[in-house]
Amino acid sequence: MRLIEEWPPAGRVSKAESLPVIGASRRGLGPLTGYWHDHSVDTSPKSTSEGWVLPFVKALFRPRQGVADAHQPQNPPEVLSKPSTIDRLTYAIGDIHGRYDLFALAIEYIRHDARALNERPRIVLLGDYIDRGPDSAQVLSAIIDLRAQDWCDTEVLLGNHELFMIKFALDTQSGAPWLNYGGLSTLASYGITPPADRNDPDAWQALQDELLVKIPRAHLQLLSHAHIYFIAGDYLFVHGGVAPGVPVEEQTVDTLLWIREAFLKSPRASEYVVVHGHSAKATADNHRWRIGVDTGAYATGVLSVMRLNGPERRLIQAKLSGVITPP
Repeated sequence: MRLIEEWPPAGRVSKAESLPVIGASRRGLGPLTGYWHDHSVDTSPKSTSEGWVLPFVKALFRPRQGVADAHQPQNPPEVLSKPSTIDRLTYAIGDIHGRYDLFALAIEYIRHDARALNERPRIVLLGDYIDRGPDSAQVLSAIIDLRAQDWCDTEVLLGNHELFMIKFALDTQSGAPWLNYGGLSTLASYGITPPADRNDPDAWQALQDELLVKIPRAHLQLLSHAHIYFIAGDYLFVHGGVAPGVPVEEQTVDTLLWIREAFLKSPRASEYVVVHGHSAKATADNHRWRIGVDTGAYATGVLSVMRLNGPERRLIQAKLSGVITPP
């Protein structure tokens, strides 16, 4: 099943190396400088992984700064006494986790919904595209195709599961934790079988080499251009959440991708309304200062999307039985 009828074949690389900043919004990668040094990851080249692959993966973590739009106000928004608003029609999609079927339904609905509103939409993908569900590789290819479409603008954020896979591409010692955390299904989607003996270092090395050979370069390019967070209007989009009271520019990558309890328990963790995934619940959260749209698609069969349009919020949920908009 194709996402939309007009889409090109899977595997088409994005038409642009990086997306332009659109409207009053800005993107950020967070403080990636020294990430691997701080985490003691061995990034030395392996004999069977030389060539473009390993240097390309290592380049994902070059120190880079967030891009700020010239029209973006330097001060955070004041949304204390008025409803939160956004600069343009935006759809935030929660954790997909290999459920290409649900992602296809969501994208098809968004395209028709935006057309009915006569607006060019922005789609923000909140990370965790891979692992657990059956079609991780197909989801990444579909996101690449989506970025190449001319009916929408797509913001791709990094999730902790993508970071796990990248860590394994750099360090075989990250293999067992990744596979235990859902990576087995991602390997299967690339036609890769996990090692029979997980205590054999050579088996992990062979698995890493096979992954770096079989993963399409376009998938690595997609991850290399993913951002850690995205800001538009009164909203901050991020995979995990934020440490309460800490300016977004000072948040660590681990916090932005992994935080749960401290963030979820805070009545107001940020000066922005935070839109996030990562913390799966049976129903989406729609609070004044926090919107959570991870409804465990890989297990529940429900992929949640929040439509933001000016001051309005509307929840959309994709199921195999169809797309619904709960009251």
